[in-house]
Amino acid sequence: MFLLVFLLIIYAIRKVYKACLVGNKQVDSMNERLQEFVGAEVVGQLFTPYNPLDNVNIPAGTVYGRYGSIPENMEIGRINVAYFTSIEEIFHDERCGHEIPDSVQSGLPYSVDGHFKGSLERLVDTLNSERGISVDGEHYKLSDHFNLVAVVYDDDTQRPRYEEGPVLFDGWPWDKNAEVIQRWDNGTTSVTLDSISHNMPSIWRRVNGNRVGKYTVKRSHEEQIVRFLYENQIDLLLTDSWLPIFTDEIIRRFYGHIVNLHPAITNPSNPNRVPGLTPTSDVYQRYLETGYNKTGATLHFTNLEIDDGCIIFDNEATVIDPVIQEDCHDENMSRIRILNYDTKQNVLESGLMRLVHNNQFRGSVLKIRDYGQLYMERMRLERELEKYRRGSDEN
Repeated sequence: MFLLVFLLIIYAIRKVYKACLVGNKQVDSMNERLQEFVGAEVVGQLFTPYNPLDNVNIPAGTVYGRYGSIPENMEIGRINVAYFTSIEEIFHDERCGHEIPDSVQSGLPYSVDGHFKGSLERLVDTLNSERGISVDGEHYKLSDHFNLVAVVYDDDTQRPRYEEGPVLFDGWPWDKNAEVIQRWDNGTTSVTLDSISHNMPSIWRRVNGNRVGKYTVKRSHEEQIVRFLYENQIDLLLTDSWLPIFTDEIIRRFYGHIVNLHPAITNPSNPNRVPGLTPTSDVYQRYLETGYNKTGATLHFTNLEIDDGCIIFDNEATVIDPVIQEDCHDENMSRIRILNYDTKQNVLESGLMRLVHNNQFRGSVLKIRDYGQLYMERMRLERELEKYRRGSDEN
């Protein structure tokens, strides 16, 4: 029995090693072909791994390569934001788009026609209205610094949970026809929320039992995301209830430009921090066990760990016991989420403004735009190379 297990382990290791070896040979081969086509110096630029923020804790004003120290008044234009979410999470668990069950909750400012309005629609409202916010003693308009240019959701209709009904895709958790105003240097455009929404299904979740196969499909999915971000000139990737965990394929390219909105406190120095996948449930369970009645939200950078990145802004301002009712577990969870959305929105808006006024981040935006152009040039050269090779083969 022991010998059989040992042989199976050896077999699995050989399979993984062979897959990695083939992948490395493909990359090396691509490098060699491109070097022949455009020269080694250009290829070196196109394939160099990029990390825009080597250390997010470096103070503002840090020297950034050829850009030097970025002054406060240096114009970088508006930050293009892509909002990443999972409808499975926000519709089923957070109840966005659901009818609010009682008159007390339906009187809250973020209900629309009696339905629960989530962070995405509230962000759109703020950007459209040019409403000002106060951060660190200063008054700003979010719309002066940000454009929402894409909404990405990863839901896959072939997964079992979607057999419950078509509501997830026939009736969105947000208003499909909601207006999104985008302000550019040469004028203003108006689009609908539906027109900038894109489905990139996490099909790697369908792969069962084969970890190597699942990892390969997931990497392919993330390469699709990387290409999408560069093609749409995205400066900031904002995740909110996004279920997949990014691998280094995205983190190494966009580190410092991926931020997550977490509906609880993640600060390691706070004894009441609640990181992880079920923060509202954990907050409620802690309340039942200890009586601690506060929660909040955190906007933080994303790294390879869950809810572990450097904190941009947080606030533990939500007091939950006024909405708790005895023997109503599911309803209490829903009430806590709805009540906490005010804090979430405050944290999101304040965190974004704090981020855009950080000179280090501003400098890295310029660098990541340059790198995006290099990436697209690499894609163009690869297409040209493929045409050239096909022509050579035909001749």
